Amino acid sequence: MGAAMVASMPRRSQRTAQGDVRSRALDAAEGCLDRFGLQKTTIDDIAKAAGVSRATIYRHVPGGRDEIVLAVLLRICERELARLLVELPASGLSLADQLVEGIMSSLALTERDEHLKILFSPEVLGFTGGIPGAGEALIGGLADMIRPMIDAARADGEIDPDLEALDVARVVCHLMVACLVLRTRDTEGEEALRSMLRTFVVRGLLLS
Repeated sequence: MGAAMVASMPRRSQRTAQGDVRSRALDAAEGCLDRFGLQKTTIDDIAKAAGVSRATIYRHVPGGRDEIVLAVLLRICERELARLLVELPASGLSLADQLVEGIMSSLALTERDEHLKILFSPEVLGFTGGIPGAGEALIGGLADMIRPMIDAARADGEIDPDLEALDVARVVCHLMVACLVLRTRDTEGEEALRSMLRTFVVRGLLLS
């Protein structure tokens, strides 16, 4: 066995251990959020549920409670919205309709899912008192998820070629997050929101 291979083994073991602790912490935190809610879930609760010490949590997840909670909520968001990203392209709708219906479906899903309600709340995404970095992490993650749909539409000539696909994805995600945080569907009404999305947003991104 070569010296380089021997030297790399402890590092690989360390990365594996860190991943295991992080995974256990995320699973434990999801259960704690269900049981205690966001405000009452503590790092001690998470450590106890994960079967590790508080010090071990901080050693492997330096951001502590906030990092773990955000990672859990983003994982749930990705899991729930992934279904939409399979259904929408298979629906046969134009990209314009996919974007509008995707945002509307996301709003409806958030109203039903308690974890998503937490994610799209001022306690997580708020300008004051929210989890640092939550907004950018959420936008970046969502943009990565819908990027393939945008790339496909660009290849089909549905998107203005002067616009970068990632920029389009981020604009759509910013809008979706704003609608989710502000509960725009409730304040404006479902059909009014659909009309607003088509008139002021979709037309600016797509070729007429």
